[in-house]
Amino acid sequence: MAPRVLPRLLPARANLGKEKTVRFVEAHFRNLQTASPWKFFLWVFGESFVLSVTAAYLASLVLPHGPRTDLPHGSAIKVILLLAIVGPVLETLIFQWAPIQILCRFQVSTTFQILASIAFFAGAHYISAGILTGIAGRLVLGFYLAFSFVTWRKISATAAFGMTAAIHAAHNLVPAVVLLIRHHVF
Repeated sequence: MAPRVLPRLLPARANLGKEKTVRFVEAHFRNLQTASPWKFFLWVFGESFVLSVTAAYLASLVLPHGPRTDLPHGSAIKVILLLAIVGPVLETLIFQWAPIQILCRFQVSTTFQILASIAFFAGAHYISAGILTGIAGRLVLGFYLAFSFVTWRKISATAAFGMTAAIHAAHNLVPAVVLLIRHHVF
């Protein structure tokens, strides 16, 4: 069962005009923290995938973009190895584990830990893949990965790293398979 650690991401009296919606979203993320590991994994993966693809699509309607040139090419094994194993493990280490653990040692708020992780993750993807991927899709995925890390960190850093890397790997596996199908590698 995931521990309850959701920080208050919005002020208690957020003046958004939709306080009921804010309470619903906060309750949703608090409920995720009580889910079993498999339920947490499946729910966070599914939700983050749908929302990041939707954000990227909506952004594509207004932001300039071209074809992605940062994706690996080659054999099916190489593409899957890089996108679904090596990439998620290294990126979890660099963009979630390092900034969140370092900021935690300095007793920085959980909200700021999450925001820092999102900024590093989205910024690196913006630099390597452009505005559409970096800003639209990766802000959403960056949030879910940081949320996963801080949620599971209460159990252990290993649990946090494993859950976060697994969600990231599943997230990358879908486009890896699409990329391979598109290039007729299978």
